[in-house]
Amino acid sequence: MPGRGVTPAETSLKQGSDRINISKFQTLSADGEARGPELPELRPDGVRWTDATREWWEVWRYSAQSQLFTPTDWTELHFAALLVDEIWTKSRGRTMALTELRQRMTRFGAAIDDRMRLRMKISDTQPADGKSGTTLTAVAPIDRRRKPADFGT
Repeated sequence: MPGRGVTPAETSLKQGSDRINISKFQTLSADGEARGPELPELRPDGVRWTDATREWWEVWRYSAQSQLFTPTDWTELHFAALLVDEIWTKSRGRTMALTELRQRMTRFGAAIDDRMRLRMKISDTQPADGKSGTTLTAVAPIDRRRKPADFGT
């Protein structure tokens, strides 16, 4: 499968040895404000959303990227929520759902390299109230999954 090319850098060498900024990165910062609609109580098929999907939705509502979302973006995220729910509830077809979800999330700048391609930068500043938004709690910290190393001592 072909790649998406080199991730753009914020600066590049051009016109001799002078360094000039060739990409105007848009800087966003998480402000702790929830944006967009709440996830409906039920999926379109009448089934309740999983807790993991609800938490995923809230992460996006509080994300810095959500400042740029239009109603059509929220509709696209709603379709992605169906994929997230499928990944958590189905035993078959997860690979296809994961692939589709990855492609959709790329468009929203989910990962650092996605944001670089979108010329988007998220600042490290915290909102005035000290909250950094919602964090995903469905994933256990890595320390709880690791086994202590046994070096034969």
